[in-house]
Amino acid sequence: MKYKDITKIKKIQTWIIFVLIILNIIFFIINSNERYIRLDMTKENRFSLSKSTYELLKKLDNHLVIEYYYSDKCKENPTLFQIVSYVKDILIEYESARKKFINVIIEELNYEKDIEKIDELEKDGINFFPLTEVKLGESNQAFAFSGMYIKYQGRQKIFPIIYSDVGFEYMINREIEKMLGITSGGTGIYLVKSDKKLENDYITLKKILNYEMENVLFLNSGSNIPDNISNIIIIGGEALTNYDIFQIDQFLMKGGNAFIALNGVSVVPVSGHVKGFPVDNKLFHLLEHYGFIVKRNIIGDNESFRTIYFESQVFRYPVWPDIREQNFHKDHFVVKGFKHLQLYWPSSILVDKNISDYTEVLFHTSERSFELHSIFDLDIYEFKITYFNYQVQEDEQSYDLAVSFEGKLESFFKNKQIPTNENETEKYTGEKINSGKCKMILIGNDIVFEDKFIDKEKLSLVLLVNSIDWLSKNKDMIEIRNKKRFVMPLDKIPLSEETIDKIEGFKSFIIYFSTFIIPALFIVLAAILYILRKIKNSKLKSKYNESNKPNS
Repeated sequence: MKYKDITKIKKIQTWIIFVLIILNIIFFIINSNERYIRLDMTKENRFSLSKSTYELLKKLDNHLVIEYYYSDKCKENPTLFQIVSYVKDILIEYESARKKFINVIIEELNYEKDIEKIDELEKDGINFFPLTEVKLGESNQAFAFSGMYIKYQGRQKIFPIIYSDVGFEYMINREIEKMLGITSGGTGIYLVKSDKKLENDYITLKKILNYEMENVLFLNSGSNIPDNISNIIIIGGEALTNYDIFQIDQFLMKGGNAFIALNGVSVVPVSGHVKGFPVDNKLFHLLEHYGFIVKRNIIGDNESFRTIYFESQVFRYPVWPDIREQNFHKDHFVVKGFKHLQLYWPSSILVDKNISDYTEVLFHTSERSFELHSIFDLDIYEFKITYFNYQVQEDEQSYDLAVSFEGKLESFFKNKQIPTNENETEKYTGEKINSGKCKMILIGNDIVFEDKFIDKEKLSLVLLVNSIDWLSKNKDMIEIRNKKRFVMPLDKIPLSEETIDKIEGFKSFIIYFSTFIIPALFIVLAAILYILRKIKNSKLKSKYNESNKPNS
């Protein structure tokens, strides 16, 4: 083949490669408008949406509108500024993930310029919160707001205040699920501690459950469990009748799921002292038949416990054990990522060997724990003077305080008569089932869900909601519930308007750089390669011509 032909073929190949590169770049830019591609190497994908969110957004078949409004005052507070930035960024991620169906509106409002709009927001229920401004040594109080609307097919949800990045993606997804009608069945709740009432002792629990779940039904003793209930929550057990136990048993035999919180010892004040009394009720016997024994004891932990300030002294109180990170199950979705959990006079749980293969321990105490099993004098002074001067209890070991179960159980009422219901208006009309597969979570502490014992982080409620998601096979929601972008506490660095403008300008630069400059660099690189190849070919041609010149 002649050199001229070889050169011509190489030129054609070079032009084809160059054109293909240009076409690929153009295709990538156009396609990125329709398909959003994100590479996030951070732990828990803090800077992008989770895989479960993308799957959820695919189910949208109509326009979803998310409106986020915040006051310019938020930018003057270091923590709020970073939260607002995160909220804006993650909302843009939502819009980019499904541009065809999601429209995001973000507005920064000023009290002087946008007073009419701010008045509308206030009427809708957007909450205003105080901020402290420090200028030239003077402290002034200003008010700010940060709120959001989600609108879909005539439905609207208002989030009156957003001042944390923790669980923001989860919060949006949970609401989208509700608007799409995605439910895992209803949740029935038995609050059956004889001395506790829903309206007095479980206000926070009720509020959280009604917010987190679509269909919540508080069940009364003597009532049947409706067919649309797929999960039940049982707090305590004293008020349950034989008929209630039969209802719970048959619910489980039919494939229902249960979260059960039960103390083996009741703690009450007696003549100015704190005393404990062993509990015995029908729920204990049902669980023992299945293979779960909630001991009538109180567990204390000499290594990890709550300290109490009393009469200007610091006291150790080991019967309020604090479960540490290393004592949680590392991989179970219910407690994955937990750093600690405060419990109050908990009881230990034993599992029969016949069901141990289907059971996992969710958390336990440290190896330096002890058991109170006969005398329950629980005053602070019973635990040996002060924090710095005490004797530890003997017979130290670790105790299991919560377990999960997934497997087959045999009915407690196999070969037994159906109990008579004292509530004559409700009767069991179905067929009795003698065995069935179910899922269950059991924790030896019901006190932790009472209003006065829910700690400021409300981790007991996170445990409960995680449990319901696990029981409902909704593990994806558990993974994003505690997702956050920042590690708190944030550095309290005063931000000037100039600093804020620089940060926002840098963010814009990164966006434009990745969108336009990088593709342009590819084009320039392709052009340089083309020129270098042309120069190389020219030199080769000259060399070839010289070598083929006839000798004179």
